[in-house]
Amino acid sequence: MNFLDLRAGGYELLGGAGLEIGAFEHPARLAESCAVEYVDRFTMSQAQVLFPEVDCGQLQEPDYLVDLDTEGLQAFPSASQDFVILNHVIEHVVNPVFVLEELFRVVRPVGHFVIAAPDKEHTFDRERPLTALEALVEAYESGRSEASAEDYRDILTYIHKEHLGQPEHVLQECLESYRARREHLHVWTSASFRAFLVSAMSYLNVQGSPVYEVTADDNQFEYFGVWQKA
Repeated sequence: MNFLDLRAGGYELLGGAGLEIGAFEHPARLAESCAVEYVDRFTMSQAQVLFPEVDCGQLQEPDYLVDLDTEGLQAFPSASQDFVILNHVIEHVVNPVFVLEELFRVVRPVGHFVIAAPDKEHTFDRERPLTALEALVEAYESGRSEASAEDYRDILTYIHKEHLGQPEHVLQECLESYRARREHLHVWTSASFRAFLVSAMSYLNVQGSPVYEVTADDNQFEYFGVWQKA
């Protein structure tokens, strides 16, 4: 079974009306009884320009355009959603703790949030260092909402090594391209991502319990979890 098939048991736990943020080419396979609205940073025409490697004709046009870094989910009232789905988005945002806080805010009591992040041991991020929790807490406490091109430097160092040694203006063009595409800012394993979730919830003084989890040990790709808000 591939990673999409292994998500199915988690989606079966969802009901009512909710949001899917950043569905891109893998929108959640939900029951027909679920009502879902789509949220993204980019329109599909923008995605076609930024991500030529993706078959954008298969993408879901968003119902809402939202920049999680600068806006959070302020477009949605507190406790307004039965579920929120955030698959392979949190590794791209500047301030993951703030995003997690927003998920808890908009989900109703005993509602669910679905969250997934790639496991670096099974992706092109394999050589990159893990993101430290302390850095994420600092970003939250400072209210950070924007990434600089320099924040993407280790993509050159650990992934696109073929560019190393080129003139700095060429490297800067690469970094600006990574920023425009909102490439991965944060890197986790399945275990360290789950530890981040638990630590961030404790820090935010919110409570949630996992009701369905799959790790890279099972799917060779990602951590995928469905959590219920207390």
